[in-house]
Amino acid sequence: MSVDLSLLSRSQIEQLTRASDRASAPEAERRLARIAIAIKDVNVTYPARDGRVMALSNVDPRQLILEVTENVLMKEPERAARVLSELREFGIRIAVDDFGTGYSSLSHLQRFPVDVIKIDKSFIDPLVQSNSKSVAMVTSIMGLAKSLGLEVIAEGIEHESQLQRLVDLGCNLGQGFLMAHPLDQEAALAAIAQNSNVALLN
Repeated sequence: MSVDLSLLSRSQIEQLTRASDRASAPEAERRLARIAIAIKDVNVTYPARDGRVMALSNVDPRQLILEVTENVLMKEPERAARVLSELREFGIRIAVDDFGTGYSSLSHLQRFPVDVIKIDKSFIDPLVQSNSKSVAMVTSIMGLAKSLGLEVIAEGIEHESQLQRLVDLGCNLGQGFLMAHPLDQEAALAAIAQNSNVALLN
C-alpha cells in the first residue's frame, strides 16, 4: 500500500495509523508487507523529533519505506541527510525513487542513508525490445545495489517482455500497470488475499 504525503504532519500520521490498523488485522491482510510513503519535501522533522511514527502500533517500523526522489534530496541535502538518518534510526527504510534520473545519482548512495533503489521507468521502457544499452544499465544498477547491500525495485513495468527480462536479470521486485493499476486500500488488500503478484516478479 502506498500513501502519498507531501510531508508527515500530525493529521497525516494519524490517518496512516488508521489505515495500518486495518492492514494488520486478519491473517490474510498481514501479508501486506509494506507501507510506502512518498516524500515530496524534506520538511519531515515532526515524526523524527518525537517518534510519532511509532504510533503505527500494528505495523513494524521495518515495514515502512520512505520514498524520496533525487530532486528532493538535492533541495536541502544536509537537512535531508540529517532527517532521513533520524527516521532510519526508528527502523524505517529509505528508498531513492526514480533512481538514475537525477544529478550525480551515484553520490547520493554515499551521502544519504539508503536501503532501496527504485530504478526509474525510463530504464525499464526500452526493455520491451531488449535494448542492449538499457539491459546494460539495469544490470549495472543491480550489480551496484547488490555490492552495497541495497534492495532493487523496478518501476513502470507494463509489458510481459519487460517482466521476463527483469526476472532473467535477477530483479525480483517491481511495480507497474502489468501487475496492477493504482488500487485503493480495499482493492489492494483483496488482491493480496487472492495471492496476487502485485509488486512481486517471481
